[in-house]
Amino acid sequence: MSLLQSVYDLILSPALLVLVLTAGVVCTLRLGRYFLRHPLRVAGDLVRPQRSGGRLSSLKALTVALAGTLGVGNIAGVASAIAVGGAGAVFWMWLGALLSMLIKYAEVVLAIRYRKVEGKGFVGGAMYYMRSPRVAAIFALLCIFASFALGNIMQAETVAESAREAYGIPPLLCGAVIALLLYLVICKGFSRISSVTLCLVPLMSVLYIGLCLFAIGREIHALPDVLAAIFRSAFTPAAALGGTGGLALARVIRAGISRGLITHEAGCGTAPMAHAEADIDSPVRQGFFGIFEVFADTMILCSLTAFVLLLHIDRFPGLDGMELVIAAFGISLGKAAGPILASLIFCFAVATMIGWSHYGRTCLDYLTQNSRRRETYKKLYAAAYSLMAIWGALTSAGVMWLLADYAVALMTILHLPDLLSRLREVTALTRAYFAQSARNLEKTLAPDAASANSKDLRDMP
Repeated sequence: MSLLQSVYDLILSPALLVLVLTAGVVCTLRLGRYFLRHPLRVAGDLVRPQRSGGRLSSLKALTVALAGTLGVGNIAGVASAIAVGGAGAVFWMWLGALLSMLIKYAEVVLAIRYRKVEGKGFVGGAMYYMRSPRVAAIFALLCIFASFALGNIMQAETVAESAREAYGIPPLLCGAVIALLLYLVICKGFSRISSVTLCLVPLMSVLYIGLCLFAIGREIHALPDVLAAIFRSAFTPAAALGGTGGLALARVIRAGISRGLITHEAGCGTAPMAHAEADIDSPVRQGFFGIFEVFADTMILCSLTAFVLLLHIDRFPGLDGMELVIAAFGISLGKAAGPILASLIFCFAVATMIGWSHYGRTCLDYLTQNSRRRETYKKLYAAAYSLMAIWGALTSAGVMWLLADYAVALMTILHLPDLLSRLREVTALTRAYFAQSARNLEKTLAPDAASANSKDLRDMP
């Protein structure tokens, strides 16, 4: 365990940060000018109704992707980043998100371009635009493992712990309830998954945003000081004499950027599996929703969490994670903070579990696409994924946290080179989109995607 942690901390984590930030800079330099020139058009396309026809809408695809990214990391994870890096970590979290927006955009554009028609809908993801089938297969295997570890076991553990502390609910009962809910949702395939996330994601997001605004509103007079502290402490350690200042600054940067990358998962290659299902007339238009996904995850939810914590962090030295979050919200909500946050954590965690179940099923679907027992494998995955929630609720994740970090890091390292190698295609599609009407862009879709004319989404058993 200690060896695995040391390898991750000294080699894999820094390499991952460098790779993702390099990709972010490259994507921003290649694509950023189009969005700077046409911001109103991007905003208009986000709210303009999409093509009708009964297939999955862009909004549904977005909520499935958001379900996979909005999780405990937006709450407890931000607290950990601030505990390690201080207020300055928030600045670097913002910077990392800004650089990652166009990575997510490029992922989504390629997912739409290279998706395949299957049954009554589409299937796609990073595996379908990776150049090497072997690398794509390894990526799919890692994603399946990550779906059980990061997307299931760790979420169930957090929910069970919160429910026990807030309501006294036994972990076995909590795990059984989660397992039943998961199976009822995922056994019917993507149609039901998207319907559930369309209701759950906006509801839990609005409730949490309202809770944060209430807590911030009670201390609104101190908010300018919090904002000043974020920008001031982001660079202050560099001014210190000797190596200590440089090391402190590196710690702040790494804490902020790492937390942002973990929450919005840009470059990981998972979100394209959800966006590929959208009924859309242009890869570029769906790519705009990828940008909004990062914005909503980090710039809104993570930022609001950070503001609440920084307003009160001086009162709770030494606290970290959920303990710090409950203590900070407790200033405004009193004893109700624990139960309210436990309920929201349940919603966030279950949404994450639902989103990751789709990623795992899509990767399994890719690996078994030539098998006659394909549907059987999907049913077995749904059952195993649901039952795993009971195990997660009863046991400590322990090494699973580290193994999940390894899986996601390796997925990103395998995926980003292919993404960058196809950046010229993304740039050409983007340039064409802003130069002509979106209606003329259907011919830029891959042949399989362009030929689809079914009116209904597939509903996998």
